[in-house]
Amino acid sequence: MPDDDLRDLPPALTVEEAAKVLRIGRATAYEGVRMYLASGGGAGIPAIRVGPRTIRVPRAALLRCLSEDPAGAGSEQTDGGRGSSSGQRDAGEVGQ
Repeated sequence: MPDDDLRDLPPALTVEEAAKVLRIGRATAYEGVRMYLASGGGAGIPAIRVGPRTIRVPRAALLRCLSEDPAGAGSEQTDGGRGSSSGQRDAGEVGQ
């Protein structure tokens, strides 16, 4: 979905709408929302409760999540992405 289309979304999305934006299933989206609410915002899909049965995903929070650089992404690796610059196996690697 192009950035312009994302900015045209309503200020608060249903969980189903957020799932479509994220290109994930409905059940996975609800699990991400449950994780977010249970962790106090530490993990999952950002969401707010509006009343006892209504959950919304704020567009601004969703856009922030989509624009964040995951840990390590974009950092240069000198070993071709193998995880070890010495060419030797790490202690946890088995037979690879």
